[in-house]
Amino acid sequence: MKMPLQFDTLADANKLTDAGLPRQQAEAHATALGDALSKTVVLPGDLLAMKQELLVKIDSVRNELLAKIDSVRNELLGKIAELDIKFSEQIKQLRWMIGLSITLNLAILVKLLVV
Repeated sequence: MKMPLQFDTLADANKLTDAGLPRQQAEAHATALGDALSKTVVLPGDLLAMKQELLVKIDSVRNELLAKIDSVRNELLGKIAELDIKFSEQIKQLRWMIGLSITLNLAILVKLLVV
């Protein structure tokens, strides 16, 4: 949003003429200065508009980032739950195998002691 710069080229040309410059040169200088200032000067309104645009963009990026974080968090929680189930099943199998091994070893020990 570009706001026009308040620059009075006629007043500037009059000041230059009063200072001794020829009228045509003073008007050309004032016009050139007015054109340059209107293209290169940032006004407070421009800065406020840019600030608002940046705040909107920052808020948008923040919301996108939070959504992605939530998505990754949910995905990780799902993977953790899968691993928990998998490890629980493997631990049950190991308990069964250890129990069987202990039982067989006890049976062998009893057999050896009885003979």
